[in-house]
Amino acid sequence: MDKTTGGQGLERPMLCQVCGRFAEVQWHSISRDEDYATRCETERTADDVGYWLCTDVCHQAVHELMKEDTGPGRSVRAIGRMIERLASAVTTGQRSYRRQAFGEK
Repeated sequence: MDKTTGGQGLERPMLCQVCGRFAEVQWHSISRDEDYATRCETERTADDVGYWLCTDVCHQAVHELMKEDTGPGRSVRAIGRMIERLASAVTTGQRSYRRQAFGEK
């Protein structure tokens, strides 16, 4: 069983599978559209498919995105949007900064 397949015997990783942060993680099911973040993990089944997401940022953000989308399959689409946003932030060109003199506005 790989890390993205659910089941009660799945070992909990230490890294978020979306942002890669070392943080407390929580299961997010993409097999079903669960509206409440706490129920994603507590109602996990043996054939559940999903991701381990950091509890404080990614898991909460995915459920916020799911509120904007009411159709079936919104759990999968929300994860896709999170990954697209992260990829966009990482691949954006370097910003140019100008150092301001002390006291300059």
